Amino acid sequence: EKWHTCFDCGQKIKGTLREPQAVFLALCWANWKTCLGRPESDWFRLSAMVNLGAALSNAEDTIEKHEALSILEASLDLAQRYHQRSHATYHIEINLANCLDKLDRYEEALCIRRRIHSFDLNEKGPAHEESVKSGENIAHTLKHLHRFAEAKRKLRGLISVANETSGIQEMLRTSLDCSLACTLMEDPAATLDDLHESERLAQGAYETRRRVLGPTHRETRVCEVRLNAVRKMIEKDIRYPTLPQGYRPGKRG
Repeated sequence: EKWHTCFDCGQKIKGTLREPQAVFLALCWANWKTCLGRPESDWFRLSAMVNLGAALSNAEDTIEKHEALSILEASLDLAQRYHQRSHATYHIEINLANCLDKLDRYEEALCIRRRIHSFDLNEKGPAHEESVKSGENIAHTLKHLHRFAEAKRKLRGLISVANETSGIQEMLRTSLDCSLACTLMEDPAATLDDLHESERLAQGAYETRRRVLGPTHRETRVCEVRLNAVRKMIEKDIRYPTLPQGYRPGKRG
């Protein structure tokens, strides 16, 4: 459990051992080498393989991302062959979609994300946190395909569900708000009202993250950059792709 929960605030860490990335990757390589001699059907071997693929997909090097894709595709094949009754396939597909996103293969990622979201809706219901998260992932990929109207429609629907559901964590609601703010400001067809809505959402997300995670946390700083960017867009009346210096469109909220 120590690898999954922040010691300071108790929030779940997004991804296992991602900080620092070098440590995560080194541990995954060591784990894979330990399990390499096990049979293909061995669960621990498959788990080590998936973790290695996830670690490589987070690397800066594009070559490593392509290596990650090959590993995750092989993992999916093994999971479908030997572990059909487990959730292994589900979790591998999540990592595979994330990897495809990072390689800018958005159409392929979208297909997988829709399949994951459909599974979540059928098995857990629309108000479950996993269903909301997988729906948010669809919106992120739609945004990168420049299908802004679909992305905004999806996020507004998810925000409505989250606001009506008492069991949804505050940080997930904040993530949805930040995602919609980002989508609104990166839409080249954004109106001034859209930018003002983006500013309002980004301001609320920033205040929540500052309170819960602290002012120096990475997600707080990212949210602050986006808030400052949309304010400059309003001030100077500029639109995407002409964005304020220092702002880079993000894949996550």
